[in-house]
Amino acid sequence: MLLELHAGAFELVVSPMLLEELDEVLRREKFRRYVTPEEVDEYLELVGLESTLIDDADPTPEPLGDDPDDEYLIALARSARCVALVSGDAHLTDLRDRIPVLTPREFLETIRDR
Repeated sequence: MLLELHAGAFELVVSPMLLEELDEVLRREKFRRYVTPEEVDEYLELVGLESTLIDDADPTPEPLGDDPDDEYLIALARSARCVALVSGDAHLTDLRDRIPVLTPREFLETIRDR
């Protein structure tokens, strides 16, 4: 997927909160057998270079999803006018009737179909 991003197949929009969460998640104990802290640093640097960074958006007064921790992602996608929010989180994919959400697999399929 990073090759497609670098080739311009899509625009990756991130915010400071999203990058912080990605950093925290990738450094969890369960991922240590897959990536070293140095590889996490390199990956985050690459994501930062290849993505569009926008300020964190204010969440809407009325939460849209069931998980309050996901509201910043919904606000980010809306603020950036993203075509789709890509997530495997069931709290977000359950919102498909209200916002455009694709699973990572679905997103990769749309890239391949272009």
